[in-house]
Amino acid sequence: MSIALRLSQDVTLAGGSQDDFTARREKILQESRNQPTARLAALLEVLSRRNADEGRDPYLIDDDLSCRFITDLLGLSIEQLNDSLHALEARELLIVTETGSLRLSAKLWPNSPLR
Repeated sequence: MSIALRLSQDVTLAGGSQDDFTARREKILQESRNQPTARLAALLEVLSRRNADEGRDPYLIDDDLSCRFITDLLGLSIEQLNDSLHALEARELLIVTETGSLRLSAKLWPNSPLR
């Protein structure tokens, strides 16, 4: 099964500054240097929290992000991104919707304030 994320290089950060996003990104990268799946899960958590802050469904990630943008952001190869998406899907932590969005499981962050 191939997982594709829609294309866009323009990521708008509502409710936060570019500096906040950069700081979170650096923290994620430092904590998960050799764990691509953990990096991806952390990015999904950031997107989920942003959705919640904006009053949207925190478990639906329908952002228009390209695979290339995500690999560059997280320092992953396309293969690592693909493997990480499949690993999260195999653990039933996310599913791909009919529209190509990602639906996150509440199991992904059991202690999350988003629950």
